Amino acid sequence: MPTKTLVKRELPLTLLEMRTHLKLDDPDQVNELDALILARCGAACDFAQHHTQQAIGKQTLELALSCFPAWELPLPFSPVTSLASIKYVDAAGVVQTCGLNSYALNDYGRQHQAIPGYGTIWPITRAQWDAVKVQYECGYTAATLPDAIRSALLLILTHLHENNQAVSTLKLEEIPLGAVDLLNTEKVWGF
Repeated sequence: MPTKTLVKRELPLTLLEMRTHLKLDDPDQVNELDALILARCGAACDFAQHHTQQAIGKQTLELALSCFPAWELPLPFSPVTSLASIKYVDAAGVVQTCGLNSYALNDYGRQHQAIPGYGTIWPITRAQWDAVKVQYECGYTAATLPDAIRSALLLILTHLHENNQAVSTLKLEEIPLGAVDLLNTEKVWGF
């Protein structure tokens, strides 16, 4: 399911939290490293989001489909906080916007879906690519980020900070209960 980011993601870790975890207490050095730390945190969030299929950081996404499903419309990244809009191309080729009462958000469990509103069904669409576009707000914030994901992000951030070369003469091994193991506790399996 093709999904694109409409609004830049807000990182779920604060710069102070990252600096503290990396034990960067020299103010001059910290200021020089801020952009690099933020970029590495973004990379850690990308990895965690890809692995878990959970939205890491508040963001607005758009999902494009060729038609509506029979019933529930799975949203690729949870937690979904709101459905912004559902638009579709009708049989005549005109872009329509679904009314607010014609759909609802099912946010029970880890896999959230858009579903038709009570007493309604999804409309008929024109047979074409991207005939349906769903915009939705999603993502863990600093306050809602699960501890396992927070710990994994900090482990990955530390690894990227301490091993910032393409090659090493050291034998690098994954640590037991490392980042992937922590992320697996929050992963949406089978999606």
